[in-house]
Amino acid sequence: MIDLSAKNRSFYYATLFLRSLYQQGLKHVIISPGSRSTPLTMAAAALPKIRKHVILDERSAAFVALGIGKATNHPAALICTSGTAVANYYPAVIEARKSGVPMLLLTADRPAHLHNSGANQTINQRKILGEYPIFFHDLGESFTKETDINHLKKLAGQAFQNSQNRHGPAHLNFPFRKPLEPTKEFVETITDKNKNLPDEPPAKFPADTIKSFRFDDDLLYDVQTTEQPLIIVGQLAPGTPLKHIFWLAEWLEAPVLTEQGITEPDYAIQGFEGFLRNEQNQAQLEPDLILRFGRQPASKSLLKAISRWQPKRHIHFSDIEQISDIAHTTTDFINWNGKYFNTHKFTEKSRPWLQKWKEVEKNYVDKSATTIADYSSLIDGHIYHHIVPTIPDDWSVFISNSFPARDQSLFGQWGTQPVYTNRGASGIDGITSTAMGLNIASKKPAILFTGDLAFLHDTNALLSSALLHHPLVVVVINNQGGSIFRMLPIADHKEHFGKYFETPQQADIISLVKSYGISTRYIDAIDEMKNFDLQEHLSQSESMLSVVECKTDADASMQLRNQLWNFQI
Repeated sequence: MIDLSAKNRSFYYATLFLRSLYQQGLKHVIISPGSRSTPLTMAAAALPKIRKHVILDERSAAFVALGIGKATNHPAALICTSGTAVANYYPAVIEARKSGVPMLLLTADRPAHLHNSGANQTINQRKILGEYPIFFHDLGESFTKETDINHLKKLAGQAFQNSQNRHGPAHLNFPFRKPLEPTKEFVETITDKNKNLPDEPPAKFPADTIKSFRFDDDLLYDVQTTEQPLIIVGQLAPGTPLKHIFWLAEWLEAPVLTEQGITEPDYAIQGFEGFLRNEQNQAQLEPDLILRFGRQPASKSLLKAISRWQPKRHIHFSDIEQISDIAHTTTDFINWNGKYFNTHKFTEKSRPWLQKWKEVEKNYVDKSATTIADYSSLIDGHIYHHIVPTIPDDWSVFISNSFPARDQSLFGQWGTQPVYTNRGASGIDGITSTAMGLNIASKKPAILFTGDLAFLHDTNALLSSALLHHPLVVVVINNQGGSIFRMLPIADHKEHFGKYFETPQQADIISLVKSYGISTRYIDAIDEMKNFDLQEHLSQSESMLSVVECKTDADASMQLRNQLWNFQI
């Protein structure tokens, strides 16, 4: 007989909910320690078949969940206590919603009688995350009637399916009344029962019955008759197959400008952040049809070109039902959702247009290499030029916001590794934590390129390095502050620019990292960069997480960017 005394009631209630989430497909739970969340934490602990990750800082925890969602297209569940702990989830929740990443938030709360009473750690948690969750429900206090239990299980399914299918965070708020701690005997009983759950429960959300996207007659005609088609790929939602876009490019003989990764190098164009800044180049490469996928690209050069070009049609294929059109040049919005393109009506057509882009790419890449070689001090471009070609194909790549998100299309010569970014809200918070979540869930090595300010903004991620079971190499490009502001007119205000905008820092990154017991490498000269070997670095690292700090010359790095932006066909 089930013991539903006051001590066990909340734990049992939480157990039914977590068990229902597991049956939906939940595989990861991230727990931040707290008292009020004890029923949820113990319910997760009593589920042996779910992976648990304990992360002290709730902000870091939420970004780890974001990384897991990016890697798997399944939501990870976050558990935290009441009060400001919940508020620390907010930045990652915004990013999840804006970039279409599934996530579940299970937040503990004080019961109703403690609200508006001055009780400690008690704030209004209802709708605390505003409009960003795609699903919210306050469960009220736990009850054990059959109708309550059926409702509880239904809510678990609604939360999981909404997060999964609508691409975003779902928030469940759990008010718990004391006592919070279940008896040891009851926890053991529940744990034994949970061991009998199936190892791989079937997914409960409905499969998409429409397997392919068909062009209507008007769009098919424009696609078939185009002479100069261009495909642009920004950040895609998790689970959106990049290969479908490259298959379309193959049919159209179209160049692809992508920040998401490359599956077919014959169609991808590298270096476009460099050669598309020049207006004459833009004019020579103007397409007559633009097919754009996912979010807006980070490349300023490409965004400027898009705003100038006047194709017959500029079609935005959205994979999360979200319009992305900051230049207001889109003529058509299509809810595409990542489907395979049905091209059976297409007729093959040879176009010299792709070859023209490939010739520009080669000339730019050659010029870029010779220009970078002219610099005697270590610059940002050297990092990408020397490290990127050595990254194994079976690794994942994560790119921080600010300059790294733009420099990837300026300097890097990428292989076929998947490339991840946080381009929903494009903040520098939680970058290392997101990369760690990606590493945990993908179960393969990863490399992160990040700036010094973004790295320092998320140093609490280092507390969780023991969670990694595969190498994660963090390359910190230390150009002493927010160098990206040098692109703006405010940089001419010499008296105030450094203090209020660039904010140069003097933190000893290597000493900081070493204090966490994490392996490090420091590089501040070109010869050291040339001799850096990624595999050798891994063999010498004593931790799965390692940090390579590259101290670069910010002035010379900016000079190089300006040279490459002035490249002319």
